[in-house]
Amino acid sequence: MKQRFFAALVTIVVLASLVAACGAPAPQPTEEPAGPAGEVEIFSWWTAGGEAEGLEAMYKVFSPRYPDLEIINATVAGGAGMEAKAVLATRMQAGDPPDSFQVHAGHELIDSWVVADKMEPVTFVFEENDWLGVYPPGVIEILSSGGDIWSVPVNIHRSNVLWYNKQVFEDNGLTAPASLDEFFDAADTLMAAGVTPLAVGDSGVWVDLHVFESLLLAELGPDAYRGLWDGSTDWNGSGVTAALEDLASVME
Repeated sequence: MKQRFFAALVTIVVLASLVAACGAPAPQPTEEPAGPAGEVEIFSWWTAGGEAEGLEAMYKVFSPRYPDLEIINATVAGGAGMEAKAVLATRMQAGDPPDSFQVHAGHELIDSWVVADKMEPVTFVFEENDWLGVYPPGVIEILSSGGDIWSVPVNIHRSNVLWYNKQVFEDNGLTAPASLDEFFDAADTLMAAGVTPLAVGDSGVWVDLHVFESLLLAELGPDAYRGLWDGSTDWNGSGVTAALEDLASVME
């Protein structure tokens, strides 16, 4: 979304230089081009705890570098951006997009706003900063479509992290499970001992979706899991069915 802004800025600087060249009999000393000025709206759902603190920390790095740009911190609260995405969709369809917005990289962005021709590529940002050799090739692939890159990672994290109480496991003679079968066996042991084996947040369906993603990966393996997104793995196949059955067991 920002390329349009910077392209306009470059055009203004070039035109000003041409006018000066035409009107002056001799070359004149030139000043450094002014940096971008005005407002830049950053739209996100980072409002909770460490999220908001992290966003503010980035602003503290950004602002001294671009002192003439005022950040408009447009946030919409809600886990996984469920509410924010609805607000963003309304704004995009109304022709009122933010300058920059938070999104999950990959198909969530590409299959919505890129294919709808609502975005401009940011390939030039990667080229100018020599990032193409810094980010892992797999990340660049996720960010890309049609030969261009469409988003810049702010952070890269994993969702399939499971915390467990080591003392509870020791008290019940358990070790950390290394497979789904071992996971369910451990859960049965804990239930028999009167211990709730798994706690899942219920603030929104996104929590269950994260659990399902992890179960899909466990049943299919990494290659077949990726195949779900390029069509080489059948969503109606036995692996997906097994993951759904696992999810039903987990949520019992």
